[in-house]
Amino acid sequence: MSKLSFKDNFQGCNFAKQRRPPKHKGKELQCQKIIPLKDLKQMENRINIFYWIAMAGLFTYFAYIRGWILTDFASISTRQAYALLQKDDNVTLLDVRSVGEFQRGHIQKATLIPVEVLSKNISKLQKEKNKKIIVYCQTGSRSVRASRILVKNGFTPLNVKGGFAKWNEEGLGKK
Repeated sequence: MSKLSFKDNFQGCNFAKQRRPPKHKGKELQCQKIIPLKDLKQMENRINIFYWIAMAGLFTYFAYIRGWILTDFASISTRQAYALLQKDDNVTLLDVRSVGEFQRGHIQKATLIPVEVLSKNISKLQKEKNKKIIVYCQTGSRSVRASRILVKNGFTPLNVKGGFAKWNEEGLGKK
């Protein structure tokens, strides 16, 4: 095994021309490779590209969750939902929030099936298969998820934009 000289170990460093490296509080000083500016620009460009791809992915995911893109069901306002419930007998109301949220308040005549167990309990809605199902949660995200499950199982959901929070804000009544 050959021993490398000082000059071999620190080739290209500022202090390589000196006989020994400068002392740095008792620690051995490491030589850092200097990266050319051209290479730094390329790395920066790659990082920027990765950043924008990641941001586009996050936006797409958020838009999908909110039901802004790739939906195969309709979304309606709370006022439209209220009007449908008043005049159309061929409509069912489905609350997909948690049991605790439902107990704190819900829209009259709503059926509770939390979105987490909707797939397992889809049979409870079989008699409603030929009806439109107005689906709501607290703010509108879980109802989008529930609407996707319902469409997959052959139902016709109508997602309520803004959910129960918007319903309350507009003073449309609750139980």
